[in-house]
Amino acid sequence: MFHVLFICTGNTCRSCMAEELLRKELDSDESVKGKISVSSAGIAAIDGDRASRNSVLVLKEVYSINMDHCAKKLSLEMLEESDIVLTMSTSHSTIILNSFPKMSNKVFTLKQYVYGDLDLSRNMDIADPFMGDETVYKKCCKEIKDAVDKLLIKFKTTL
Repeated sequence: MFHVLFICTGNTCRSCMAEELLRKELDSDESVKGKISVSSAGIAAIDGDRASRNSVLVLKEVYSINMDHCAKKLSLEMLEESDIVLTMSTSHSTIILNSFPKMSNKVFTLKQYVYGDLDLSRNMDIADPFMGDETVYKKCCKEIKDAVDKLLIKFKTTL
């Protein structure tokens, strides 16, 4: 099974929303069901922290996803068990690669991986909505959803 690991800072906003959005797509698409697994973690996460209130709210309101998430701190074992590691920002990728340079073949920002890194005008980061209002979270979640949709298309053509 191909394993996708999403990474952000605290694993309470972006990466857990990405995990849930991809999981919903995987569960409803027979062509990839059972072929891909997904998880998330944070480079500075506190194990057991709950997903942010607005992350839970937006996923429920906009995408009918009930998220019950506990944060996990990124570990070397998680990186090794993953086939691809998709970060929410270039700084997350840099932090991982500075500590684990041998992971360079599988660590990318989510946007870099789905849109390609040839378009230098495109911002490869998904801004952290932490402490923002519901509107900020909706914008962030939509940005993640668009990238996850492209990710699924890419998986269907390459896996």
